[in-house]
Amino acid sequence: MQFAIVLVVVLAIFGALVITGLLWVIRGRERSAAEVARLGDDRTLTYTVPVGQDPAPVLGALRSEGYEAVLQGSEITVACPAGADRERARVRAVISSSPLDMEGDPSPTRDVRFPDEDPDEGPDERPDEARGS
Repeated sequence: MQFAIVLVVVLAIFGALVITGLLWVIRGRERSAAEVARLGDDRTLTYTVPVGQDPAPVLGALRSEGYEAVLQGSEITVACPAGADRERARVRAVISSSPLDMEGDPSPTRDVRFPDEDPDEGPDERPDEARGS
């Protein structure tokens, strides 16, 4: 009987720690999303995830490259500390090389476009000053 009481207490403490940890992670992500949203347009890039692509691998690839990125609906907003125009090419490369889904299926070859780009400009046709040169 005493063993059962000790077991219940240990499980309750463990459960409380797990719940506290989850709440801490959720609040941290909310804070990150708020911080990214607070940045101006000149320090963020927005990528609209096409239908059929899983946003999780894109987020994972961006985060593994050190970018703070948040998903809002079907759009991923990427914080660019050095400025959107200076980091545009690198963010584009990370997104275009990310897999289509979490199983690692290769993404079909496509041009990654950001909504702030002129539709007539291709990824490699940006003016020199926009590339940071």
